[in-house]
Amino acid sequence: MQGFKRATTSLKTFTMHENCNTCDPDHVAHFYSVPLIVIVENAATDGEWLNMVARHLRPSLRYLLKLDKNMVDIRQAGGIGEIPKEIRRLATERSKIRPSGAPIRIVAIADSDAKVPGQPSIQANDVRATAAEHDVASHILSKRTIENYIPDSALKAYCNTRKDQKDAANLISTLTGPARDHYPVKAGLSQKELDATAIYPDDTPLEVGMGDFILDLLENFSWTIEGHELRARDGSAELDQVLDTLEENL
Repeated sequence: MQGFKRATTSLKTFTMHENCNTCDPDHVAHFYSVPLIVIVENAATDGEWLNMVARHLRPSLRYLLKLDKNMVDIRQAGGIGEIPKEIRRLATERSKIRPSGAPIRIVAIADSDAKVPGQPSIQANDVRATAAEHDVASHILSKRTIENYIPDSALKAYCNTRKDQKDAANLISTLTGPARDHYPVKAGLSQKELDATAIYPDDTPLEVGMGDFILDLLENFSWTIEGHELRARDGSAELDQVLDTLEENL
């Protein structure tokens, strides 16, 4: 398989068989008619987050993620520790119909859970290693969680209605650099983590978090997210890499 850039757009990627003169056309057609499987920790939150990212950065892909289950099947592993098990199970099933030389058309996406830059959790590293072992494409987010990619402006607009979240949103929005990228948005910062890392100001308040707010924001306040602010919060075109990986396996 070879990924290549389409001449009409630098963002759209495709895959194709090379030297496939001996391929069984029916076998190949069947394989590419089954959905791309995307394994995530939580199909509701991670699926809606991927939909939001695609809507802003790759609208053509958003339709497939949101509406066409015949093309993309988002599977819930039930936690990052369960993703490797799903990779093994689904890769074994998919390999039974996979033509020689084709990508297995499974993608695993997971939070890094990294408390500091460049240090993914043991579980995140296990996802990456298991995916590589089974020829499955994977992407481990460089920021801590999907919540860390939500722009400050969207957090502030959200708490204008969800006023109980105002203190947490304001605190998170004051952070910059690694502290903003790796702040534990759900639970807030613990004393143990503050003592163990050097990326936060010493006077950072403890245990100021937003809980499980992300699905509420994505489902009811998605209008607060602007594409250019999402790219700025990303800061490294990582989200385009995630979308490229999905497209390359479609």
